[in-house]
Amino acid sequence: TWVRHAQSTANAAGIIDTAVPGPGLTALGDTQAQAIAETLKVNAYDAIYVSNMVRTSLTAAPLATELGLTPVVLPGVREINAGIFEHRGGLLAGIGYALPPAAWVFGARFVPVLGGESGNAFDARVNDSVASIYASGDDNPVVFAHGATIMAWTLMTVDNPNLLLALTHPLGNTA
Repeated sequence: TWVRHAQSTANAAGIIDTAVPGPGLTALGDTQAQAIAETLKVNAYDAIYVSNMVRTSLTAAPLATELGLTPVVLPGVREINAGIFEHRGGLLAGIGYALPPAAWVFGARFVPVLGGESGNAFDARVNDSVASIYASGDDNPVVFAHGATIMAWTLMTVDNPNLLLALTHPLGNTA
């Protein structure tokens, strides 16, 4: 199960923030983290994984407490590196950040986010993390990660990618 982190201070400010360790959660984010823990606790997860960014650890913490589990940090599920768009907001930064992952979905994985990583590098690090989860022997893990990471990697991995889903059904906080 993949879960996007709760609202971060950068989300609330409309700023792209992909640098590790990144910002914490807003008060609304804290509430969202508690709510998602209540929703997910019935699923009998046997492991919790988080990226190396603060917002995923903070989002997972209430569920970890509820289930008595210690989250495992997987740096490979961190957010897509924003390169020159880091700490920027607005439409142009958003488009500049989103276009390379859109190209990756259609096979142009050599394209980098300007100043950031290519689709090949992104795909390799997420695939390595997923392989680590499978190798762990955990039967029912939950992974707290990032919206762009979850959407881009999923669309890059499936046989029938529908890029319009990322536009018509964006992954909200704790979705």
